[in-house]
Amino acid sequence: MTRALKFGVLVLTGMLALSSTSATADDEKKVKLDTREATLLRNRAQDDVNMWKVAEYASEHAATDRIRNLGKSIVEERRTDLRDIQKIAKDHDEDIKIPETMSPQQKFRYDDLSRQPGENFDRSYVKDVVANYERTTAELKRAKDQCPHVDVREWAEKNLKMFEDHLKEAKDAEKEVWKLNDKDRK
Repeated sequence: MTRALKFGVLVLTGMLALSSTSATADDEKKVKLDTREATLLRNRAQDDVNMWKVAEYASEHAATDRIRNLGKSIVEERRTDLRDIQKIAKDHDEDIKIPETMSPQQKFRYDDLSRQPGENFDRSYVKDVVANYERTTAELKRAKDQCPHVDVREWAEKNLKMFEDHLKEAKDAEKEVWKLNDKDRK
């Protein structure tokens, strides 16, 4: 009987150890993001909403196919990024709401862009995209190296690659749009 009792205690101890290990893994995911990470994700979400809305406009109203296609790819990229941000927030029990509207400054710029005709819109829009992507890639490089949570660092690294690729695409589109304008002047 004592052997059976010892065996039972041993089995019970093993089960408790396994359950506490899995609880620890679940708890680790639920650890709150630090202030920098939460701010980064909130700022990225706000920027994603802005770029998405402007890109939708560009995909429908740009003068050139190149800019319309760039707009379409930005819409898809930003949708994906917003889903990833929501997943990270949920995994960490963080209250990061996806903004439904642009900030006042973003809305002002959107209104300004949408009033510009044809190629003027294309040039201004692609200039904004390049500037935005340059800021974003620098921000994601810092996040990839400095964020304490692995999933946030992985998200930053994945997005960094995507933004670097799209930055190159945007710079190529910018050159093309300005070449078109130079031909018109000659």
